[in-house]
Amino acid sequence: MYSAVIPTARLAPLLALSGLALLLLAACSESPDPARIFDEASQRLYVIELDGEAAGMVEERRGRSRNGAPRMDTRVEIHLPGSGWLLREERLQFAVEPPHVLLQRTRFTRTPAGIEHHEVTRGEALGSPDLEMLDGTRALATVPVGGRIEQQGMFGADEGSGMATAWQVESRDQDGTHALGQRSDGARVGLWLASDGTPERYVIGDSFVLRRVDDRPTLIGGQNSRQLLLAVPERLGDSAAIRGMTLRLHGPAAGLFQSGPGLTTNEEGNDLLVTNRLGAGSWLEPRQRSELEQLVAEVRRRIRYHPGAAPPSLDALLADGRGDCYEFAALFSAMAQAAGYDSRVVTGLAWAGDDMGGFAPHAWNEIRINGRWLSVDPTWNQVGADATRLRFPDDPAQQLDLQIALTRSTLEIVAITFRDE
Repeated sequence: MYSAVIPTARLAPLLALSGLALLLLAACSESPDPARIFDEASQRLYVIELDGEAAGMVEERRGRSRNGAPRMDTRVEIHLPGSGWLLREERLQFAVEPPHVLLQRTRFTRTPAGIEHHEVTRGEALGSPDLEMLDGTRALATVPVGGRIEQQGMFGADEGSGMATAWQVESRDQDGTHALGQRSDGARVGLWLASDGTPERYVIGDSFVLRRVDDRPTLIGGQNSRQLLLAVPERLGDSAAIRGMTLRLHGPAAGLFQSGPGLTTNEEGNDLLVTNRLGAGSWLEPRQRSELEQLVAEVRRRIRYHPGAAPPSLDALLADGRGDCYEFAALFSAMAQAAGYDSRVVTGLAWAGDDMGGFAPHAWNEIRINGRWLSVDPTWNQVGADATRLRFPDDPAQQLDLQIALTRSTLEIVAITFRDE
């Protein structure tokens, strides 16, 4: 199953480690040379709050190495609701001379499943970014109220942290600057800068807050966490035989789902009609179905399923060979796009089987062929996925808000229709 709250690669849309850390560095120097912020060794601490609770922290240290090159070390710890404890440590090493091109990134990740990944990537493989790319956010503190500016992420989109953010300055007073923005992945974000231009708070949607603190926070959770599961008393048997379902949500998650391919909500948003996606594949040409089945088979050949594996990149995934359902979907999407298909990764809830007795977070794919969307689930080896899944919104901020709300919600099956009815 898909580990809740995504993250970095799943968390990446929400907590892109390097892009976020460099966002925190921005606006810290009035010098035209952004490397000046590395002249004195310093440390900053930020608490990550999920729905008002201290669920993680970011520790950022910057300075210069012995040869005078700018260097930044970042440590992120976060307790993912329904998944577990994720740790990421990263070191960025830049060239001594301007424009201070990134020479190397060293990254260590320990996933909720306890799997460790260690990566060393040379700057050219990351697009050779440099510290001048910090100028966009640093300049935000000088943009007039009502003015707009775009800040580009440090790395490319494939790294999950290269999305641009279009900012608009909302207000400014003696306490600092407040700006609202929208990232290129669709997430709405907010940023508060202190009067000296130092970032104080960064928010994603309604549930995620990154806030600067003076002391290390006491965090909720621990190394173990119960999987998010919306239990129901019914047993569904062969989910592939289900043509459609009507479900009802109770609790704070009601109203947060949105209508989309295969999912329709009522005006209140608590009744969810799931339509049959399996039969939708009947219109595929034999050649198309065969090609998609071959892609699914290739994904399943290259990686094996391991709950909570969460490697930080596709390269790490292929090297390690272990992936959760998100990795199956991510690799399939990359291969399908290379084959010329319009493919995307989708996250949501799916029936976890009669043994578990409920709906759990999952990831799969949607492919558009001749203007029609088809669900494909490489984890479960389905070209034309079954109708027991509830698609999350596309906006990563809304996904996060919904997943957190689901931990305090219940789900009821109102009706089920089968293919032979």
